[in-house]
Amino acid sequence: MKFQLSVLSFGIVTVSVWASELAVNWREALSQTPPGAAVVNGWRLNNFQKNPKIGTGEVVESDGVKYFQIETTGLNTSFHTVKNFPAKAGDILEIEVTAKGKGHLIVSCCCYQSDSKFFSPADDKIQYIIPKNEKKTWIVRKKLTDGKNGEKLGKITLTLSAGGISSLSIYDYKAKIVK
Repeated sequence: MKFQLSVLSFGIVTVSVWASELAVNWREALSQTPPGAAVVNGWRLNNFQKNPKIGTGEVVESDGVKYFQIETTGLNTSFHTVKNFPAKAGDILEIEVTAKGKGHLIVSCCCYQSDSKFFSPADDKIQYIIPKNEKKTWIVRKKLTDGKNGEKLGKITLTLSAGGISSLSIYDYKAKIVK
């Protein structure tokens, strides 16, 4: 009986810890994506098909290490998770990104009501300038808010972008809701 109670307690704690993690396993998805692919598994390009000048992404493998290379041509080039994640106003979204290159790394999320209506709260993007081609990890913490005019936050889509003229290599991306 004590053993069953211990297993049950461990299971509850484990599930509650997992609940705060958003199901984004960049390295695993990257390992399953063949070199040359335009996106990492589980992500999509926000492709403004009407504008051929938007940048590109490509999975690259060098010395046994895979990474995602984003090249832009002056326009912001965004990639989004295919899956939406539940969220509510007041949650703290923490994103950790490891990147290298030159240009502008933009970390953000797209906000939606529970009925999938998109809205954009103020200050939804955080931008980093990468000037020296050094590999570095950035940690972003952002308090999620509702939109204007009574729009209530129900879910988010995680985004990763390169702005301006950039050449960025993305090695890892992690996200979680911090209570």
